[in-house]
This record gives sequence, C-alpha cells and structure tokens, in this order.
Amino acid sequence: MMSLVPQPYLGWGVRSMLHIPKDRTVALYGGLLLSDDFDVKSRYVVSMEIDGKRYFLDGNKGPRTLGIYVNHSCDPNCAMTWYVYKGTVMMVIISLRRIEPLEYLSVDYGPTYEINGPCCHCGAANCPDLEAFREYRRTTIPTINSGWGPSL
Repeated sequence: MMSLVPQPYLGWGVRSMLHIPKDRTVALYGGLLLSDDFDVKSRYVVSMEIDGKRYFLDGNKGPRTLGIYVNHSCDPNCAMTWYVYKGTVMMVIISLRRIEPLEYLSVDYGPTYEINGPCCHCGAANCPDLEAFREYRRTTIPTINSGWGPSL
C-alpha cells in the first residue's frame, strides 16, 4: 500500500505504508509511449532502449499512476525497469532492498537528470550536492503546491 504525500523540497512523493521486501514490484509508471518526440516541458518523461531503439514514456500523458511521483535519490531504494506484457511495454518500479513503513520511495534518475534549482534535493549521504542542499535548506522554506494535491 502506497500513499501520495507532500515531500519537503521535492513537491509530492510516494511513501510506503507497509514493509516491502526486496525485489518486489512497487508501482507502475504509466503514461504514453512515444518513439520519437515528447514534450520537453513535461516533468515526467523517462527513456528506455528496447531492441536498440530509444523510446520515451511521458507520465503526463495517458494513464497517470503513483509511479510518476517517485522522486530522485542518489541513494535510491528502488529502480525502474521495463518488460513487455501481452504486447504492451510496461515500466515498473521495483524495490532494491527492504523498504520500511513510512519510507519515501526513490529511484536514481540517472546521469541525464537535470536538477531543477541550485542543487540536487535528495539529501542522501553520498549526494555530490549534499553541502549545497544543506545550505539551501538553511535559507529556504519548503513549499507544497496549493490545493488538494495532484490529480491522478
């Protein structure tokens, strides 16, 4: 069971409400699969290579799932992978280790991740931007979008 909740400095995040064992599928990453072009303004695009061809999955288009709200971490507890089910490409998020209740789910967005702001906001001990993030936290009050939250 997952919960969509505000995550300080990151907007919305996904939190586990129960223990999740290692190597379990925890969420689907829904969206529209595109083979050539995507909206560069979309915040929810992931790329994958299938049989030597690059595809983009835009989580802002098509069915929206909790998976699009899993945030980046330089020390993630989950990873993204894909498989084909009945002729349809499915992007899933799997647990890399046991995840504790109330722990935020995270994935490493990879080397092409463009940081939105002065530094990475993951706060992981191995994050290359950790000192910059600590300074950012000292001078910035976190805000969450107004309203009742994102619509799924």
